[in-house]
Amino acid sequence: MSQRVKIWKPSHGVGWIKYEMSIAGDDIQFTDNFWLHEFVVSKDHPELAEEIIVEPEHIARLDLMSRILLQPARDYVVSTISILSGIRSWALNEAVDGSEDSDHLCGLAADITTGYPASTELIFDYLRKRKLDLIGQLILYRNDKGQAVFVHVSFPSRRHHGEVLYADTG
Repeated sequence: MSQRVKIWKPSHGVGWIKYEMSIAGDDIQFTDNFWLHEFVVSKDHPELAEEIIVEPEHIARLDLMSRILLQPARDYVVSTISILSGIRSWALNEAVDGSEDSDHLCGLAADITTGYPASTELIFDYLRKRKLDLIGQLILYRNDKGQAVFVHVSFPSRRHHGEVLYADTG
């Protein structure tokens, strides 16, 4: 059974921020289409994903990412978005050969796909054109045929703000 809760947390210099979300068991529903468990994943290393400890600040960041970036993109594309990688532990980040200072380590990034090249590229274009001021990095990963495979999206950080990149998966 799901319950709706409101969490009020102090924000440095801004006052109080209200988060409202549904909690079902150990899971948290951020938006109509995004839940906490979707961000704690690894296709190649599920055993490492199971060991991730999710901190309250991670929940707040993933909630905002879901509300501000992912749900609007999903509504625009009208297609299911799968999260390939969300929050990572140090062990998982190392196993996937992630950057030592990856935004995934602190819950600021997600790798997403629709599973279809055209709609995955449409998500990239939507975020680039309509949400770039809210993005740290936006990377479109393509396969050797030039087709969109997945999109990396992160919030701004000390290192990244408004970066748009293209990369190959191979």
